[in-house]
Amino acid sequence: MRPALALLILGVALLAIPTRSERDRPRAAEGYAERVVAAGLLELPPATVEGVSSVVMNGRRRAAVTPLDVAVALPGALAVRMFSVGEAAVSTLRSGAGMLVPVILLASIGGVFFARLRRRSGLDLALGPALATTLGLLFGTSLLLSVRRADAILLATLALVLLLDLLSESARRDGVRHFVHLGLVAATLVLAEPSFEAVALALVLLDLLRRREALRQRAIAALAAILPVLLSAVAVRLWAAQVALQPQPSGALVHALYGLLLSPGRSLFLYSPLALAGVLGFGRLWRRDTARAETIAIAVVLGLVGISARADWHGDPAFGPTLVVPLLPLFVESAALLIAGRERVGRILFLAATTAGLAVQLLGLSVDVEAWPRVVADVRQASGAPGWFLEPAADVEFIPQLSPLVGQVTLLRGALRGVLPAEPPFLLVVGSDQADAGTPMGLLAWQGVAAHFDKARLRPNLALASLPPPAARALLGLALAFVAAGLMGMMRARKGSG
Repeated sequence: MRPALALLILGVALLAIPTRSERDRPRAAEGYAERVVAAGLLELPPATVEGVSSVVMNGRRRAAVTPLDVAVALPGALAVRMFSVGEAAVSTLRSGAGMLVPVILLASIGGVFFARLRRRSGLDLALGPALATTLGLLFGTSLLLSVRRADAILLATLALVLLLDLLSESARRDGVRHFVHLGLVAATLVLAEPSFEAVALALVLLDLLRRREALRQRAIAALAAILPVLLSAVAVRLWAAQVALQPQPSGALVHALYGLLLSPGRSLFLYSPLALAGVLGFGRLWRRDTARAETIAIAVVLGLVGISARADWHGDPAFGPTLVVPLLPLFVESAALLIAGRERVGRILFLAATTAGLAVQLLGLSVDVEAWPRVVADVRQASGAPGWFLEPAADVEFIPQLSPLVGQVTLLRGALRGVLPAEPPFLLVVGSDQADAGTPMGLLAWQGVAAHFDKARLRPNLALASLPPPAARALLGLALAFVAAGLMGMMRARKGSG
């Protein structure tokens, strides 16, 4: 089953190869990686990389990336260095090769998650529910779009899943090797995404507390688990001080938590509805495996708090809250019990959440997700609307009509018709005294932006849409072949298990 799942993931990944990576953190990671490959220096190139928020400190240009972000981006930088291609193909080659590590990570996440659902020491589910839940996680949540990023967010996801599995298996493992493994996986989580520092340390301490009687005489084992986490926490601070940038505190924890959970533009439940099904199924997981449910609850709460403590909690610019991606498998695990149960309502809920999630991911692929924030910024500037948020990113996060989900639908309609709609999905009636014939200033601004809108922005950020036709057809054929092989392998596995 795992080889078939890997083939399916590879096929979908080939279909999702971006023409260029997302702005800011992924492109910053690519910039660092290319400088490392070219000159062995851990800094951005002298010229500002397009779409990257960077500053000059001590004569060196820096951006907010983690050490493992740069490591994940290295294959893309090596590919550009090794292969001679035209200038127009450099971005596609960089993004395509940069997906090599994320694709492997996504396949690994799927394999570990599937095994957890199937194992007797896990949820011990039948093949059908386990496979459906795994496919829902991989393709019906933000994990699908995260594979297009040249950063370490999927590495953090895999590390967190493995860390939880180590805690679940700890009852049968008490040797020093277990604690060393525990500490190294927790350290990897911190190096990949520092927002989960508290999660890593708390889970390691939880494992030690659960076996405190046996550890009274084994202080070395406890040190082997805690020391790597502490060293990694020091390492990321040194990295931020010497190479990158330290994330700024949000100063509004509750505000950020609301944004991550309930806001119309950044709620993880809107971009990954299967996570909401997981919340509804959490009670079943608690009754089935209280220790596992307790571990998941601690990781989710501390993870959300850690992300909310950062000024960039929203992950902008991006489609959805990217920093919460490592928590998605934890939410979805309990959703598996909805489809595994006999209640029809639970199965309908699971199916509806998975279908909605898949639609959201396809919506994110349909039009370049960088287009809508630019449109909103242009309209804001043209209208001078004083009622809008002072911070630009807050517009698309908290105003429902400006949500990227609404924006993608609006732009998709424009892409299909060849022109943007005559009216925007919002009408902010401000500055009407400056409008001709009483027309709201927001509408006038929209019409002005639409008249000069670059239609090239309506193209999806996909290699299939930008490559020359022969190359696009070859890529499509290869992707479909992998998808077909993966589906056939899954069908054979189901027949064999039946």
